[in-house]
Amino acid sequence: VGLSWSYKGWAFSAKYRNQSGYLRTFNANPLFRERTLPTKTWDFNVKYKWSQRLSFYADVVNAFNHGPSWYRGPDT
Repeated sequence: VGLSWSYKGWAFSAKYRNQSGYLRTFNANPLFRERTLPTKTWDFNVKYKWSQRLSFYADVVNAFNHGPSWYRGPDT
């Protein structure tokens, strides 16, 4: 999901991503299965168009530093 806004030479955007957990590695023994937990991230962007041929921009990817987490063990 994302939202963007432009005004004169400026452009702003925010993006939200929600990825569900999933089975990462299968093993016949449930204690050795690896799963990832759900991950939610935010990205922010700002851009300024200086001229027809020159723009400046900054991107903040995964602004709140929520990386993927995983665990080994039986299904919960």
